[in-house]
Amino acid sequence: MSSHIHIIASCTDRKRRGKAVPLRLGDIPKGSRRLESWWTALSSDPSPKLTATDLYVGDLWSVTCDLPLVAQHAWQVAYLWVASAGYGLVPADAVLVPYSATFRRGVADSVHVGAAAEAAGALQSWWEGLAKHPGPVAGAPRRIMHLAERSPRSTILVVASPMYLTAMANDLVETRAALSSPDRLVIVSSGLTPDAAILEENLVQSVAELQHLVAGGRTSLHARVARKLLEALPPEHLNAPTAQAMCADWVRACPSLKQYDREKQRDVQVLQFIRSRLTQEPSLSHSRLLRELRASGRACEQGRFRELYLSVKPTS
Repeated sequence: MSSHIHIIASCTDRKRRGKAVPLRLGDIPKGSRRLESWWTALSSDPSPKLTATDLYVGDLWSVTCDLPLVAQHAWQVAYLWVASAGYGLVPADAVLVPYSATFRRGVADSVHVGAAAEAAGALQSWWEGLAKHPGPVAGAPRRIMHLAERSPRSTILVVASPMYLTAMANDLVETRAALSSPDRLVIVSSGLTPDAAILEENLVQSVAELQHLVAGGRTSLHARVARKLLEALPPEHLNAPTAQAMCADWVRACPSLKQYDREKQRDVQVLQFIRSRLTQEPSLSHSRLLRELRASGRACEQGRFRELYLSVKPTS
């Protein structure tokens, strides 16, 4: 078994933009040429560039950047890659322009803006389309499957939200097939959409109860669970079945979550609440607004609320 690990982490909405005005996917006209128009705009944008490690910010990205450092204690080589809705697969040291694009639906810079039934196909087509363009680092793989082909005995650890996994599903299925052992693909996430259910045997479910074990905020939970697995399992034991069993043991040892009787909200309802309150008090933070929403008896997961907030009021 190779002592090489590739860590694939989805990009974050929070980015360091400085004085640059970010390129926004929401400003690109919809239609069959949208991806080509986006790539042309991305390639020609004159804004000052930053490495991915400097462009993305926040608690989630801080923990993500820590993963290869943790892995290097046991692994010979640990690489960090970013799964970006704007750029596709890029190394963490790639130089990027400030941008806003996401595989999450219902926000201004979503890749897919049509019917929900067409979302999976649109997201997967977008991911594959990005891979056809040369990335910001010459010669770097543009699909996760290419990493497996180059090093079939390596381990590939993916830390991503369900919608990002949906976008990458076909790529990940091919990645699993290209590895010397399909168990060496380990996916840490809260779950899978029906369109990515084929990856279930590789899923290590990162659930809210584990916050008691790994601490930190809910937005960085998956990355913290991945870090805990890297600390607990040596290279020869970091595989999907072992990680699944370990995570299940951790969940059983954690106290049950406190249950709240709150009314679930659709994205459009949460966005309406955010816009209304920011019109009244523009300086309100997303955490303050989330507390207000929950205090009124309405429910919204912390990470989802934050993404919706940032779609209305991006941070600088």
